[in-house]
Amino acid sequence: MGIRFRAKPGSHERQLLRYAENLLFPVERRAIEQRDVDMARIQDDNERRDFELQLREAVQACIDLEPQSDSEILLTLKEHLDQLYERSATLAGEVDEWQAALNQLIELIMHAVRKGAGEDRIAQGKLEAEDEARAIHQQMLAYPLIADLLRDDIIPEDELVITLLGESQAACEAAWSLFDAEQQALMLEQAVTLLRSLEEGPLRTRSAERVEMLRQAMPPAFHPHHHGDGHLHG
Repeated sequence: MGIRFRAKPGSHERQLLRYAENLLFPVERRAIEQRDVDMARIQDDNERRDFELQLREAVQACIDLEPQSDSEILLTLKEHLDQLYERSATLAGEVDEWQAALNQLIELIMHAVRKGAGEDRIAQGKLEAEDEARAIHQQMLAYPLIADLLRDDIIPEDELVITLLGESQAACEAAWSLFDAEQQALMLEQAVTLLRSLEEGPLRTRSAERVEMLRQAMPPAFHPHHHGDGHLHG
């Protein structure tokens, strides 16, 4: 009987699923047992319960706001709500209703802040830019990989490249944008080294496509030399 993974796992169980399904990982890394999954599931369940508590406290904080609260107080609370939204993307199970509730609270606070900014065009422009940035960030969080990368306890740094190459093209491309050009250059070099170690076959072909996609997504000044044989060379 195979390993049983949840349909909507949390960050810890999701990482074990990556190990089990990504053939680029060493065999010993892919040797996941049900007890490993069960332990990860306990961690994810604990995080979900802790999140529920923090969400209730945040809702109460919004209820307790004074009618004419200082904008700094409002923005501090709004930042906490943004953090909770980001955290919700790492949780196991359904989170759509929680995310919708968080966005309603954020919008209520932003409405008050915009009202307080009055006719100040510069302030209003900054608030509008912040709204746009939040929307983009939430779109990114729809990829579980992004939510897990934004944590510092799920994906080890020395496994970033293998993890990226094992993801879908859309998720891989979205995650690539999180890194600056120097980080991308280093990771691309690691990816090329990994690619050279693979035998010819479907796994190497798929990985080569990912590597080429990452190379194309880099700023031109940071591109490794690309020879005419269709393969990347360091």
